[in-house]
Amino acid sequence: MLNVLRTAALVSAAASISFAASLPSRSVTGNYMEARTADVYTGPCFANGEIEMAGKEAVLGWKINRGVWQGVDIAGLGVVAVVRSEHTLGDAYEGSNPAKAVLIIDERADAVQRQALADFAKRQANGLLDEVVKVYYANVAPTTEN
Repeated sequence: MLNVLRTAALVSAAASISFAASLPSRSVTGNYMEARTADVYTGPCFANGEIEMAGKEAVLGWKINRGVWQGVDIAGLGVVAVVRSEHTLGDAYEGSNPAKAVLIIDERADAVQRQALADFAKRQANGLLDEVVKVYYANVAPTTEN
């Protein structure tokens, strides 16, 4: 139970901070969120204590507020990636970390926009989305307009 509470607190904190972050691309702005399956401890004795035992999964999400990617307008759309890697994500001592991913692309996007969103996510994920095993379509970036 303690691990569940600890994980929930970590995900909530990361989400709160991440939602305010801008995307690194200069032609695209929006929100990015990332949640990983690893505990974070503050004491130096516990830092990286779960390496190779946890932290191999992540959910990455982008909501594009405005912008163009590879000449395609992707404003108001979103894309989510669910990743599972062979080793702990972010392990600086592991030379290679093969991963498999599932993409969830905004169902409101047309075919060209869907390809642009997939390419955008792959570029931003720095190799984590090289092997996409399945693509789903859903409303991943709902508008707040009524």
